[in-house]
Amino acid sequence: MEGFIKVYRKLLDWEWIGCPEMVCLWVNILLRANSDEKVVKGITVGRGQLLTSRATLARQCGISEKKVRTCLERLTRANQVAKQSANGTANGTAIITVLKYEDYQDKRPSSRPSNRPTERPTVTSDKGQKQEEKKEELLTNVRNSSIKKESIKKESDPKFLKFQDWVKRHAPAVAAMPKPFTEGEFLSIMANFPAEAVRDVLEDMNDWVPLKNKKSAYRTCLKWLKNRREKPSSSRPLRSKISEAFEEMIKTGSDLEATERLI
Repeated sequence: MEGFIKVYRKLLDWEWIGCPEMVCLWVNILLRANSDEKVVKGITVGRGQLLTSRATLARQCGISEKKVRTCLERLTRANQVAKQSANGTANGTAIITVLKYEDYQDKRPSSRPSNRPTERPTVTSDKGQKQEEKKEELLTNVRNSSIKKESIKKESDPKFLKFQDWVKRHAPAVAAMPKPFTEGEFLSIMANFPAEAVRDVLEDMNDWVPLKNKKSAYRTCLKWLKNRREKPSSSRPLRSKISEAFEEMIKTGSDLEATERLI
């Protein structure tokens, strides 16, 4: 088959646009309806008509014959098609007429291409080109805006960067976990628990053998912190000066190396 059909955007407002089989069947009928009168199997099939059967339509649309019958009934009730039996053909074959066919395909293209240029081609072309350029410029601006936002988001809190550095140096087993702390998780932990408690848990996690079976540093640390808050143990022995440096870093945001040099 050659040529094309027109599909108007008002199809999006159609009551059955959300029903895939209805859309498939309707577009299939529009595509296969004759653009000119023809004689098929000895039967004259006019413009906007097609000679077909439920079985054929079902095969073309990939749906059951029952669904084809239901869809055709809907189209008939909506005055979009009319169906009539075709005499002298196999049982089930019928002529389907697209009502108001000229409303869908109001202008037939000429059978031969014309050598005459269309009226004001340059104006139409320039207008379309300008619209495309504006669209492309708008898309470019949107992309650039998104990139800028992403770059802003990627700038991490200095405290988080120092925290990551501390964990890598003094709790390497925690730093090596499949899911290390994210900046949001770090901020959440520090907002809800004392720096001393976080420090103690990270150091204990680093010495905990089953840690290698855990995935998320945040979830594991959070669980330990909650357990210790619910069941506080006796006072822990004095921690190293490195641990004290961690607390100082979290409280003041000072540089870790500079803090350690003061010890």
